[in-house]
This record gives sequence, structure tokens and C-alpha cells, in this order.
Amino acid sequence: MEPGRRLYDCELVYVSEGSADLHIGAAAHRCRAGTLAVIPPRLRHESLVARGGYAVRHCVHFDWVPPPADLEQRPLAAFEHERFEALGQTVVPPPEIAVCLPLVVALADLACDVQPALAEALKELRAGHYGAAGGWLWPVLNVSLRHVALHVAEPALQAMGGTALIAVHGAKDYMDRHYATPVTLLQLARLTRVSPNHLCVTFRRVVGKPPNQYLNDLRVQHACRLLGTSPLNVAEVAARVGIPDANYFARLFRQKTGYRPGDYANRPHPTVAKLDD
Repeated sequence: MEPGRRLYDCELVYVSEGSADLHIGAAAHRCRAGTLAVIPPRLRHESLVARGGYAVRHCVHFDWVPPPADLEQRPLAAFEHERFEALGQTVVPPPEIAVCLPLVVALADLACDVQPALAEALKELRAGHYGAAGGWLWPVLNVSLRHVALHVAEPALQAMGGTALIAVHGAKDYMDRHYATPVTLLQLARLTRVSPNHLCVTFRRVVGKPPNQYLNDLRVQHACRLLGTSPLNVAEVAARVGIPDANYFARLFRQKTGYRPGDYANRPHPTVAKLDD
């Protein structure tokens, strides 16, 4: 179905119909309908379908952290007859995540149903809405990583700080759901049962930014949506996303988007602004 190749980024593979054998490195996995796999960069893999059989796969290429600008045009993969130049061309996952990869799970085995989120992510990708697709993909990856951390790679994760990895996912999940309420690092540390400093350092390594910056970016993203689609004024939007100080909200919004909140709201065709990485 797909000959052997090596990736320059990560690839999510979802089998929605039929079945295929996915060979990743030296390991072989039978992927039936409902199987999700995440393949890291540099690792050889190929997909095989039995004679007379079939499979429908959905493939998503992504990086865990934003690649440097000079890598944005790099190829997706190199097949076996092509030269693979890994040095300087790949953005490897943070070590806390890399220890979980490659990842192969059946969605039915996960702690919660991620199928609706995955369906929304694929729909947004087909429409070219990559930012929205990333928002839907995060819970899919989050739950899959938790499953691997708790049930598959626990010994290795504990050696590399698996407790901290789980804490990062817990903190991020909490902020995703409670961004409109006051959230402090101390509160997140108590919730995830790790020290504030350890949580902050590990969160930055996994997510690419510290918790407070992630929370501010999340609030501004939701503010963009409200300013563009609701009749709320700037002060009301600020309060709705968890920033009761309208002056501070205005400064933060302009810093992140380059627009004053009022100017953003009054544009003829508002769109969600691209935040600083």
C-alpha cells in the first residue's frame, strides 16, 4: 500500500476501514479499522495490505513544536531509493513524548471516545483550516499518550520523568477547559501533584512555551473568536475569557495579534489572527 520510507516530521495514521500491516522499524502491527498510529521522524516504516484485502487510511503530518522557518519547505519523507538527510532537517519530539513513540493504539481501548474529535480534525484539515484542526487533534493525541504512558511504556517513562509528562497533559487539559476562570501555576502544581518549577520546566519542553504563555495565547484565541462573532464589547469579551482587567487585556491582545481589540472587532471580515509562537 505504501513502500518503505523515512519521515522528516511526525505522521499520524488512522485506519478507518479494512486492515493493514504497519511495519515501523523492526516491529509489525496489524492495524484494523479504528487503529491510530503516530510515527516519529527518521524511523523507517511501510504499510502492507494482504492480497485481495483493502484499507482506508488517513495520514496527517505534523511537528510537536514549530519548525524553524528554513524547514517549512522540507520534504515530507524520503523513500528507500532516495537520500534521507536527517541532520538539521527534522524537528524531533521532546524527550518526554519521544519515549512514547512510535505509538499504535486501538481507539476502542482509550479511556474516552476521541472519535468525534478525530472526525472534526480530519474535516478541518480537508477544508484547509489547519489551526482549527490542531485544536481538535490535541485531545486525540493527549488521550493516546496518556494510554501509552499508563499502560505500555510506564517503566521507560518513569525513568525519564513519566509522572511529569502526565502532569503536563493534566495541566494543559485543565487550562483548555477552565481558561475563563483564574488559573495559577501553584493551582496547576497542586492539581497535578508536582512542584511548580518542575511543572513549568517540563511543560515548556513538551508544549514549547511555559504555562502562563500558553494560557494567555489560549485566552486571546478565544477572544478573537468572540470579537469576530459575538455582539459583546471589549470589556465583556475580556471578562468572558478570564481577564477582568480590560486595560491589561487590550495590551495583551495587541502584543499577541498586532491589533487593538476594538479595531479587530470592527473589521469587515474578521478572522482569527495568528499568534506569536
